[in-house]
Amino acid sequence: AMAAQQQHERQLASVTNDEQKKKLRTILIAAVTVGVLSVAGIGFWFYTTHQENQRILAAQQEEGRRIEEQKAKLEAMIKEQDGKVRGLEASLNSEKDEKKRLELQAQLAEAKKEAETSKRQFGGKLPAAGGGDSGGAKPPCNCKPTDPLCDCL
Repeated sequence: AMAAQQQHERQLASVTNDEQKKKLRTILIAAVTVGVLSVAGIGFWFYTTHQENQRILAAQQEEGRRIEEQKAKLEAMIKEQDGKVRGLEASLNSEKDEKKRLELQAQLAEAKKEAETSKRQFGGKLPAAGGGDSGGAKPPCNCKPTDPLCDCL
């Protein structure tokens, strides 16, 4: 009877050990699964963030190209209009006929008006002589000098 009882106790201990091994295995599988899913989620977040940054960068570059094209067109138009004004002024100075002088003065006034409109559209700044950017003058500061968020200084 004692041997049967000891055998029964060994079987109970074996069953208890098997249950602990199953619990440990289940916990281990769950931990590995959570770890893999976490790494996958972090990787996906990095990937989508990188893609968004690339999209924003491409949009900014495209906007920069568009602005440069507009600037070049406007500079060319201003130079053309300035040349037209100079040509009309030269013609006006050399013209002897009073009727022609009045016509040239009207044309000159119209050309100056167009040139001034183009220059205002360009921001009131004339393009640099070299055709490049003159370092980019800062716009006037409209915030209070005591404002800690002011970035004009």
